[in-house]
Amino acid sequence: MKYIQYTYVDAVTGISIAAQPAANGPVNPDVKGLEFVWARESAYPTNVPEFFGTCDDDASLFVDGVVNALSESKFSQLQAEEMLARAEIATERLKMAGIEILGVMCSATGRDQQGMLAIQTSKWKHGNAGTPMPPTKMEFKNGNELIITDANFDDVDAIWTPFRQSFFAA
Repeated sequence: MKYIQYTYVDAVTGISIAAQPAANGPVNPDVKGLEFVWARESAYPTNVPEFFGTCDDDASLFVDGVVNALSESKFSQLQAEEMLARAEIATERLKMAGIEILGVMCSATGRDQQGMLAIQTSKWKHGNAGTPMPPTKMEFKNGNELIITDANFDDVDAIWTPFRQSFFAA
């Protein structure tokens, strides 16, 4: 069994879509015993998808659409890297989707965290001084806004902090 990286070819001409779009529709390259295993989905959307699979030991790899012959260890390494990349993308999507706080979907990106830390610091300073925190408009990266006041701060913080911390679990 051989391990390969490949992409689609034109269904009629057999020319790799890396060279030109598949005017007649995309198909897998004509490689003996080709079996799909995984795709580099972390690169989507893309005009030239990357697929990884196996083929027969006696298959010719000098075919349009075959990108690389890989060792088993390189194949496994690339697959592990892809799974990590997919997990990172999923985490970033979750951060951008956010969590609902007081009826507002609040994203939880790094920039959002910096803003919330500034508001938390303000609350603590005002609390130590014995004065109420002034209302503060938090503008989240997803475009939503939440007015955080001295009265609702504890409710906001009770939802925000565990959600944001969930991205840093040990």
